[in-house]
Amino acid sequence: LSAMLARWMLLVGLIVYTVIGVDVKELVPKKEVPSNKRDLLPVDLTSRNFAHHINDGNIWLLEFYSPNCVHCVEFKSTYEEIAAMYHAQENKEKKIRVGRINASEERALATRFSIEAYPYFFVVDGFQVYAYEAQKRNKQTMVRFVEGAYKKIDPIPFFMSPMGPVGILQGFMISAGNFLVDTFAWSESTLGLSPVVTAGILFGAMFMACFFLIVAIAILATPKVKLD
Repeated sequence: LSAMLARWMLLVGLIVYTVIGVDVKELVPKKEVPSNKRDLLPVDLTSRNFAHHINDGNIWLLEFYSPNCVHCVEFKSTYEEIAAMYHAQENKEKKIRVGRINASEERALATRFSIEAYPYFFVVDGFQVYAYEAQKRNKQTMVRFVEGAYKKIDPIPFFMSPMGPVGILQGFMISAGNFLVDTFAWSESTLGLSPVVTAGILFGAMFMACFFLIVAIAILATPKVKLD
């Protein structure tokens, strides 16, 4: 009984830490990655790290690719040259960052950006998203686009934009899904809890959170009585 109670407490602690912003993966020891030429390569973006990188205040050039796409493979070295050029620059208030998304694996992100063909490129500047639709796909044209030519075209309409209300909602749903997957996997491998028990604890935690939120709103909304 005490062992089961300890497991439940650990899981509840995990949920609390995750809610306030600690990633589940941070609880697991990570292998150190040496800082070398990887820093100059395009940043590999996934549904787990997309929001962290894209909201850093920089301008992002994004590529959606597929490993099986011939055009993607042919353009890979050129795109890495572009990334190395910008990632080597320092002492700039607003940098240009270069990222890439494997759309074959990150289907949720591909859906968020309405990807229908590969490769496909975007410039993300704050909440504005600009699609690169030039017929020429070379280093010179792409560098010119990301360094300011994108401002000459209209961005994707904000409401349907990947960074607009619909896109943010999709991002939230993706994050929630990742959280549930990580939590179930962690509880089963570390605590030995079955998915049914984990689901019960999560439901109980959400119920308690909603309960305290309703109580807090009720207290704040209650008018104060003035005493004469």
